[in-house]
Amino acid sequence: MNKHRIDTDLLRFIAIVLITNSHLDLLFPIKEMGVGGSIGNSIFFMLSGYGLWISYNNNKLNMINWYARRVMRIYPTLIIVTILFPVLYNQMWQKWSFDDYFGYMVWPNNYWFISAMMVFYVFVYLILKSEKKSNYFVAAIILFFAYSYFYNQLDLSGFVIEAAGYFKWLFYAGMMLLGCLIAIYKNVILDKIGLISAFLFLFLSLFLYGSVKLLVHKGFYTEAQFLLHLLTFPIVILLFRLLADEKVKSTVLTYRMTPLLVFVGSIALEIYLIQEFVYSHEILLDMIFPFNVLVFWLLVILLAYTVKLITNKVLAVTKIR
Repeated sequence: MNKHRIDTDLLRFIAIVLITNSHLDLLFPIKEMGVGGSIGNSIFFMLSGYGLWISYNNNKLNMINWYARRVMRIYPTLIIVTILFPVLYNQMWQKWSFDDYFGYMVWPNNYWFISAMMVFYVFVYLILKSEKKSNYFVAAIILFFAYSYFYNQLDLSGFVIEAAGYFKWLFYAGMMLLGCLIAIYKNVILDKIGLISAFLFLFLSLFLYGSVKLLVHKGFYTEAQFLLHLLTFPIVILLFRLLADEKVKSTVLTYRMTPLLVFVGSIALEIYLIQEFVYSHEILLDMIFPFNVLVFWLLVILLAYTVKLITNKVLAVTKIR
């Protein structure tokens, strides 16, 4: 196992567990147990920005080739999942129109995460290509003012900042930008934030985040729900700081469960794409807790790995990769 990647591998595991957990409210005896989605999404976008910065600086491709590589890391899996699950398993081939296929395979509205990534890649590439650190901060300022403006246009009587729509894209674009900045200033983060301080501030940030979310969901101080997005920034930075620490990585590598966690993180995209077809199955909905959740995780990991194997085989045979 690569020690130098264990931090991002474990962050990817944490992200997919949080995202998936937020979708399992139908399987939990208390729906409020299904939490963590926005933090999980934030980790993914941050990791994407982090990886993009490293990848570009290792191999400065032109925009078309660079973007094509990003597409080929996502769309083959997306297309295969669509064919296997909604089209064949759910027999949507009998009902779908061209627009339905387009909505799943080209501009995946059902997976807003992918649609957002495809747009963000363009803007991130332009900033990467400029090779000016100041442009990252200029972009951050633009996102801040755009977020502030559109936030004030929202109906803040309820929890809306993570609702369907494009507003949350501004926040997650900021998270991808944060990933680039973490890659640039990684050594500064490790040097300036002590391990114990990182743990304590992470605990405090999570406590504040949970408190604000509880109040907002109960209808209190809904006009201040932006604090949830604001608090996510230190949470993500501090999580990275903890897992990027050499002592922490060395300790984590001694645990027997670590390879399993890394494996789950390696099939995060596949889990993200197929989980809906698993947790919504009537067999799981009829099972009692916690066996329904355990069976869900066993099935989703098995199916996700199978999809990954199929995708790799298709790419190898077609020589598209």
